[in-house]
Amino acid sequence: MEFVGTPVLQKPKPTPPSSKCDPAAPGKTGSFVRMANENAKWAHQQQWKFDNTTGLISLTADPTLCISVESGCATHGTSGCASLTLCSQAQPPHGATAFSWTPAVKSGGSWLHMVTRADALCFEIDGHDAYQEAPLGVWTCGGEFDQPNEWWTFDTTMGHIISAQPSSVAGKFVVTACS
Repeated sequence: MEFVGTPVLQKPKPTPPSSKCDPAAPGKTGSFVRMANENAKWAHQQQWKFDNTTGLISLTADPTLCISVESGCATHGTSGCASLTLCSQAQPPHGATAFSWTPAVKSGGSWLHMVTRADALCFEIDGHDAYQEAPLGVWTCGGEFDQPNEWWTFDTTMGHIISAQPSSVAGKFVVTACS
């Protein structure tokens, strides 16, 4: 065997972190909130309710649990990790996060930003990851990096928070509570 030129060695892709989403497990305080494809087995982990007054997003299967985004998450590159916490807890750094929906201008108006009310950061899929159980956090909204990983729509019929970011497999990529 003879090589033509010098072979280019590439660093292998890192193995995606796993939170071991269990479709049979109910959501609980501390459960990660990740991305997964819409799946009937995970319906109880993929249905949410948004309260326009408080800005809180609660898990339909257990309305006492809300999405919380903690700052300074060490496990991935965004400035916050998403998990479930009691809706009754105070606002961050250790409580439920209040969100507002604002138009994502670069999306042509068909998608929205989920913006934290406390510090105006956008809910996003970390690093544009497209794999199952991709982590979620917050980052500065829009600007030159206003892209599909921070564009969302809320399906009020199904209760799904759907990302414009395509998944690595066919189907809608939705916010999921991973227990």
